[in-house]
Amino acid sequence: MLAFVKILKKFDRVTNKQVLPIYLRVVEGSYFDSSDKAMKLDEVEEIFIKYYAEDDKRQAMSTLNRPNGMNLTG
Repeated sequence: MLAFVKILKKFDRVTNKQVLPIYLRVVEGSYFDSSDKAMKLDEVEEIFIKYYAEDDKRQAMSTLNRPNGMNLTG
C-alpha cells in the first residue's frame, strides 16, 4: 500500500494534479489491500518492528530491505 501512496504522490507532484485521494480509494477497496496474506504480512512486520528493532520502524525497514539478508545478532 505504501508503494502506491509514494507513486501517487510523485505523480501528483510531477503533473500538478491531485489524483491521490481518487486512486487511493480504489486501491484501498481492492483485494490487494485487504487479502489475508497482506494482513498477515502487516502483522509479521509489526512483530518484527516490536521485538527485533525495539519499536524503531526505520531500523526495522532498513534491516528487512538489506540485499544480503538480515544479521539479527548485532
